[in-house]
Amino acid sequence: MSDSEDERRERAARIDNDNGGGANGESRVWRDQRRYGSQDDDDDGDEEERGRRRRADSDSDEMLHKRKRQDSDAQKDEIVEKLTELIAQIGEKSSTSLESNLESLSQVLETDLDTYKEHIIEILVACICEMPDKLTVYSTLVGLLNAKKYNFGGEILEKLLSKLNELMKDNDFDHALYIVIFLSDLVNCRVITLESFVDFLKDLIDCTSSTDMPQVRRDWFAYAFLHCLPWVGHEIAEKKGEDLNVMLAAIEEYLQSRNRDHVKILQVWTKSIHEQEEYLDCLWAQISKLRSDGWKEKFISRHYVAFDGTLADALQHGLPSFEAPPHDSKSMYPLPSVVFRFFDYADCPEDGPILPGAHSIERFLVEEELRWILDQEKRSRKKCAARLLDYEKRTLVPINYVILEVIFSQLFHLPDAPVRPIFYGSLLIELCKTKSMPQVIAQAAELFYQRIDTMQVACIDRLIDWFSYHMSNFEYRWSWSDWSDCVELDRLAPRHMFVREVVDRCMRFSYHQKLTEILPPEFGKMIPEKPVICYDLNDEEHPDHDLAMALEKAFREKCSAEDMIDLLKNKTAEWSDSSAGLSVFLKVLLYLARKTFSHNFAALTRHVIFYALLISVDILRRSLPKDEYYSTLKELIGNKEDAQLTVLRTIYETWKLHRQMVTVLITKLLKMSLLDASAVVAWIFSDEMKPEFERFVRFSSIACSSKSSCKLVNFS
Repeated sequence: MSDSEDERRERAARIDNDNGGGANGESRVWRDQRRYGSQDDDDDGDEEERGRRRRADSDSDEMLHKRKRQDSDAQKDEIVEKLTELIAQIGEKSSTSLESNLESLSQVLETDLDTYKEHIIEILVACICEMPDKLTVYSTLVGLLNAKKYNFGGEILEKLLSKLNELMKDNDFDHALYIVIFLSDLVNCRVITLESFVDFLKDLIDCTSSTDMPQVRRDWFAYAFLHCLPWVGHEIAEKKGEDLNVMLAAIEEYLQSRNRDHVKILQVWTKSIHEQEEYLDCLWAQISKLRSDGWKEKFISRHYVAFDGTLADALQHGLPSFEAPPHDSKSMYPLPSVVFRFFDYADCPEDGPILPGAHSIERFLVEEELRWILDQEKRSRKKCAARLLDYEKRTLVPINYVILEVIFSQLFHLPDAPVRPIFYGSLLIELCKTKSMPQVIAQAAELFYQRIDTMQVACIDRLIDWFSYHMSNFEYRWSWSDWSDCVELDRLAPRHMFVREVVDRCMRFSYHQKLTEILPPEFGKMIPEKPVICYDLNDEEHPDHDLAMALEKAFREKCSAEDMIDLLKNKTAEWSDSSAGLSVFLKVLLYLARKTFSHNFAALTRHVIFYALLISVDILRRSLPKDEYYSTLKELIGNKEDAQLTVLRTIYETWKLHRQMVTVLITKLLKMSLLDASAVVAWIFSDEMKPEFERFVRFSSIACSSKSSCKLVNFS
């Protein structure tokens, strides 16, 4: 008998309850499956979770590795920076001896050679090129490291020769010379065998025998050879004397065959009690004297002597054969020069050290080291002055006199000074902060005045610039009366020209009234007139007065281009000489801008670039959009020499009492390409300018014109 319906429902309820069913009849099993998934779903979820964990672990490991690598790189950079600091500062002032510092540094570097060898070599080569005054310090350091680590010596030699070749290819012959000198001192430090270095010197000499090469190239190799001999000549003479004699004979033969046509034009003095020798001839004379003295000199710091015991047992390296880079048309070699001589022992105090003779190697060495300081510190006059006055061997020479001679040799170097002349002027002012230097500079100025009759004109011009600048920084205090003899001399006499130009330049730094107060009455003839504008168009009786007034009004009212063109058409329609209209226009323009240089520059830029030519050419017949003004003026005035001469004459007539203004305006127009250099030169040498021939300012305009021409043809 089948169960009743109620019984079946009761049994079903009990089963559901036994299985954990809920109030809604849902079993616990199905509820759990819905909540957590089935068994298969559990396996898939665990796998995804493990995958996420693996990826997280992998990312964490990568980040940890990257962080470690960054920390390692930072630590490495820090160590390299510290090594650079240690190597660069060796040889500076210290409470301990240099020998002790070298020994300590060599020990520090030895421990880092395995890890940082390449960095250490790079740092040393950079220091050799940038700090030639410490060459013997670094050669001793390399000698100590080579004695400890033989392979290091070979690797740095390879790097040095590679750098030498690279520098010569880049036309950096100054730094190349430092490496050659450094190699010569490595012979003394027992890093390079003497035999291989002699072969290296022979390679240098072979480069002087190539007659198909430019003389300036051959000169550099001869100079490099001679420059090494103060460092290593004694060693070669003792052990390879015959080879040295052969090499010296070859150099002497080359020197005798050289062309010397350039010497006269490079000499500062045309006649002098001090011989003005060509630089190679002078160095040859100094080396010859060193040779006769048994190759003994007193100025080179030979730090390696303190480590003879350590270096004597060091293994040496043969220097690889050297082949100079081939010459090509783009090679730029050092130009020849003439050695400047100004002081001798009689000019120096008797109770101080004696000035070495002109042909002593000590004179060459001390001047060379001072030039190195000037080159290294040319960006800072303060550092340069401090280093010059703190020169290591200052007690061995009359240091103030030697410093001045070296500075003036750079200032008067022909054809151009190594750096801008203003640097030397500011450096001398900095040096005057010491008690003794002002007296020596005053003595030098007096000697220049006495010898100026035999000075090159270009050098006189630089002397004028320097002395007037120097006076402007010391309230123009000078014993002017001592130079009063120049007043009555011929106007072309060098002394007269020098003082007259100095007075003229001093007025640029000061003002007219100041000069009348500081100069003695007898110098009244030399004081220039007050630098005011020469403008006569305000005179109502002047024939061009009406046009000038109309133009002045138009300028002040900022008349438009179209209205200005109409005005010019009406006022100049009946003029047969268009240049007269151009002259009036420029005079008015310069008159309105007369206050400052800046006003003049602004006027030229805003107005001349379109108005000036409108008066002198047929462009009056049509109007131009503003963007055509400059190009049209450049095209028409630039190719019209008579218009350019009109511009030049007008500028001179308007500002003839202010010579500096004339010069700067001409320079401005040259830079704007509105004047040709040929027109400027033709005007300066025209008959109307003859009274101005002896004025140095005119030749400044010629120099500016020449530079402008060079830029146009890409020569500079």
